[in-house]
Amino acid sequence: ADKLSGFGDEAFDEVFIVVTSADVIDDETKVESIVEDYEKLVKEAVRVSKSGIVNISSVCPILNCDTKDALAKDINKALAEMCEKQSVNFINNDLNFTYMDGSVDEDLYAADGQHLSAKGTLRLLKNLGLTKNRNAVFHDKVSTRGRGTMAQLGGSPTSAPRVGPGAN
Repeated sequence: ADKLSGFGDEAFDEVFIVVTSADVIDDETKVESIVEDYEKLVKEAVRVSKSGIVNISSVCPILNCDTKDALAKDINKALAEMCEKQSVNFINNDLNFTYMDGSVDEDLYAADGQHLSAKGTLRLLKNLGLTKNRNAVFHDKVSTRGRGTMAQLGGSPTSAPRVGPGAN
């Protein structure tokens, strides 16, 4: 939220918040603290959005760790509830990252199993409604937790920002 304070009011048409699983899930993660962080972030995101539209992407499914994946699902459930209360859009990636049997589509992840592959990144962008026709501004190292990085993909200052350290 502090990183957004540097932007003026109504600096962007619409705001998308995308946070990686590595940014929110570790051995000390508490769902309640994650939701509190998001609530602060949403408040600032609404302020910098001309339309007041804020979109929160769910944490993508996590490969090879059932405990962390279950925690991601708990976080997503809590975020969906928070979004409903605050009239914020919640974009659930689970159905587009998993097969009907619930297993994760491993082709969407890089060889390390943590980061998205090119195919996974395109899937995430499609889920967010970002097509070739929309420019996106990606801000490096904007995070509720202060960890991670995000690639600079270009765009114009009036296009929708991606707030978060990565799209994973």
